[in-house]
Amino acid sequence: MNTTETYPNPSDGLFNIKLSQHPENYKQINIYDIYGNKVFHKDNIYEHVITIDFSDKHGIYIIEFILLDKIEFSRIIVK
Repeated sequence: MNTTETYPNPSDGLFNIKLSQHPENYKQINIYDIYGNKVFHKDNIYEHVITIDFSDKHGIYIIEFILLDKIEFSRIIVK
């Protein structure tokens, strides 16, 4: 079950990702556009809440959370 929270959703460009587990459990966070292009990548995750600025983008994006023991996905809509 994915309990990682992404808000606000939909977003005007600035949004937060609140991690459901301790940051050390996350190996990577990747964001992809609907065409599968990676538009954001973060590793070395130390904070529980990550703020992302997509104010120059719009559309639907898939967020991939790579944890130590599983992979989770979420979706964000940027207006």
